[in-house]
Amino acid sequence: MSNSMYKQGAAYTIAALVAYIADMAVYSLLVTKLATSIPIATFFGYIINSLIVFFALTGLVFKTEKNQWKKTAGRYTLACIFGFVLNVAFTMGVKHFFPLIHKILARVIGSVMAFFINFLIIRRFVYNQKSHPKKSR
Repeated sequence: MSNSMYKQGAAYTIAALVAYIADMAVYSLLVTKLATSIPIATFFGYIINSLIVFFALTGLVFKTEKNQWKKTAGRYTLACIFGFVLNVAFTMGVKHFFPLIHKILARVIGSVMAFFINFLIIRRFVYNQKSHPKKSR
């Protein structure tokens, strides 16, 4: 793997942690203060999370041109939907195959697994970054 992939992965991790904190803040605010149902609060938290990560990746990590943001946003939205499905699938799989694992730990394991796979998907299909650049001869 190239050195730039590690830097991009580290920046993606930092952006995702900031986004996760914002996600949990929105979720907590909606559930505790506004008495919103859990699925609606989860949905809005995920939207906030996705927006923060999108702008961090587009502006800071992959340094996309301003005129390409619209094209990138559509592909990123599809990647986020796929990442959300992966997250739920991994979490449900961990809970199903390892029933002794606590629900919160299963959610963390599922999120981490989906996080890394989603990074590779976003890196390749949204921002067209290859893992192994061609060597010039």
